[in-house]
Amino acid sequence: ILSAYTGAEGYKVLASEPDIALVLLDVVMETPDAGLKLAQDIRNTLNNQVVRIVLRTGQPGNAPEEQVIVDFDINDYKSKTELTKNRLFVTVVSSLRAYEGLVAIEHHYQELRQREAEDIELRSAKELAETKAATKGQFLATMSHEIRTPMNAILGMLKLLH
Repeated sequence: ILSAYTGAEGYKVLASEPDIALVLLDVVMETPDAGLKLAQDIRNTLNNQVVRIVLRTGQPGNAPEEQVIVDFDINDYKSKTELTKNRLFVTVVSSLRAYEGLVAIEHHYQELRQREAEDIELRSAKELAETKAATKGQFLATMSHEIRTPMNAILGMLKLLH
């Protein structure tokens, strides 16, 4: 569990620890909207779409739930009064499960990208080998033809001499 008391501190923690699964974020920190600005920075500046962000506030009127969820890409929204021990436990477990699923999907996606790159590399190597084989075959056919004509003359002369 890592903690920060300002949006700036939170940003530093998130920038230095990329494998954070869940952020419990208060709207009001050093300014009335510092938590919302941090949420934007997490998604846009740090480009972290995987971390689950649970916003909590004691002043829901200053940050309307529907608007905040949509505008700031928040995953859950809780007022401080409804965030009891049991609700916090459920919120944390469900957020961690969602994070785990997203990480698994991201890992699978990276594996597919790696396989795709390997397939492209194999196709390129196959095409190169086929081109070399065709070139070799053409070279041997040409050389066979070019050698056969003088050899026939030599063999003919040898028969005459014999």
